Amino acid sequence: MYTVLTVAHGVKSQDILDYNPLKIQSRYDEYNVIAGQLLDEGVKSLDLAIIRFESSKNYIPIIFGSSQQTQKWDKVTILGYPITSTNRTGQPQIYPLETTLIEINANRGKGYDMSYAGNGWEGMSGGAIINDCGRLLGIHGRGDSLGTIKNEESNEEMSLRGPFAAGIPIDYFVNLLPLPNLKISEIAINIKPNFNSLVSEDVQKSFIDLGLSELESNNLGSAISYFTQAIQKDSKNHLAYSYRGLSYSLIGDKQQAIKDYSRAIELNSNLSNARYNRGLILSRDLKQYDEALRDFEELIKRNPRDADALFERGNIYFQKGNKQQALNDYTTAIRLNKQLGDAFYNRGIIYHQKKKNEQALEDLRRARDIFASQENLKKFGRANDAIMDIQGGVKK
Repeated sequence: MYTVLTVAHGVKSQDILDYNPLKIQSRYDEYNVIAGQLLDEGVKSLDLAIIRFESSKNYIPIIFGSSQQTQKWDKVTILGYPITSTNRTGQPQIYPLETTLIEINANRGKGYDMSYAGNGWEGMSGGAIINDCGRLLGIHGRGDSLGTIKNEESNEEMSLRGPFAAGIPIDYFVNLLPLPNLKISEIAINIKPNFNSLVSEDVQKSFIDLGLSELESNNLGSAISYFTQAIQKDSKNHLAYSYRGLSYSLIGDKQQAIKDYSRAIELNSNLSNARYNRGLILSRDLKQYDEALRDFEELIKRNPRDADALFERGNIYFQKGNKQQALNDYTTAIRLNKQLGDAFYNRGIIYHQKKKNEQALEDLRRARDIFASQENLKKFGRANDAIMDIQGGVKK
């Protein structure tokens, strides 16, 4: 019997209370989940779950480290199986993401208090965060959004995918123990990587590390300077271009941001954050809808469950007058992420234009509730005004 510690949001959609559809996929084998427990409710709610499976194979349990003993700038490695990553036989391919701890007590909710550089890849949620000794420091599970840029015409703020990600420190899980019928020695992962090859010996702060620290502190000029030095040191450093592009976006230099994002994507076509941020500027600021559409379609091709990319593609179709395609994209985005208030709002507007006022009001009320929970008074007021306008028109 093996027990796997993972993220709750990765198994909720499968309904952990009905174990038949939920399976464990290792590198070469697949197992039915025979038991499980979500840990994301209650006073100490964490976005964690434990699930169990049986196998005759000898998987090596991982040794727990202590996240309390980690420090800012410590080197760690995130291990996971990205959606788009397979080996030559078509099997899932493990991907190591070497990164640097930025913050240990980030207070982001659901336990996501460990922040580090790099957004990871789609599908890596639930992966192990390990130190250079191979000990488990936490569970990866969330990409970050760093700041917004404002559309000068509409005055709307747009979220940019940031260069940071977050995980849940392993000490948070240990503090919940003992759990019924669970021993720490039974928590396992199904890999034994060569840690010396995964983690660099150099623990000195690089230009990128320094740039990320300045970016987090909103010292954008200094961040750009450090990322530029990283590029001068290595002209093919795709991360430096991507991070500098984000910095330029935040100071409003959108043309330079586009250039840096494009160079980053040229060097590494898998940079989803750079592609998303470039598409965002192309569509919302520069009104270059066809070019932006290519970015979002590529993102959706690589990950059909990218709700943000689907929402943005829907916005482009809306702007181009293809309301039915926009409606389809908004509906799919909402199915994947039921907290996308803007998607509910835009879909509600389309329903109203199609004279489907009951559906429009249902969506707009849902959008209003989401904006209220987010304490976004501007968007709350906009949704509420739309509801009042429709209700006034219906009464007439």
